Amino acid sequence: MVAETLEEQVIALVRKHYGSVISGRAPVITPGSDIDADIGMDWAEAEGLMEDFFEKFSVDKASFNIKTYYPDPKMGTLLKNLFRREKDLPEVPPFTVNMLIESAKSGRWLY
Repeated sequence: MVAETLEEQVIALVRKHYGSVISGRAPVITPGSDIDADIGMDWAEAEGLMEDFFEKFSVDKASFNIKTYYPDPKMGTLLKNLFRREKDLPEVPPFTVNMLIESAKSGRWLY
């Protein structure tokens, strides 16, 4: 059996945490995939992913804050999210699979 590379292991972990597939097809996950924008993980899925990521790859999570990538939604807007216009969405930095790969290599959250 061929051992998986670190990149393959991280992608497999991301895929494991991806929620149900409504369309019948899971998104293609690459190092460049954004966990929110491309893969479509919600806050809870991303939080679970990161908890497992830090444990599995022994990455120091001291500088990680999920709110950097998933800011708190304002009260009353939770049900409106599907109808919000692009300009109403908060600006957040990229949150890519490659960020997980590079942090796993270094042993600490780099971003």
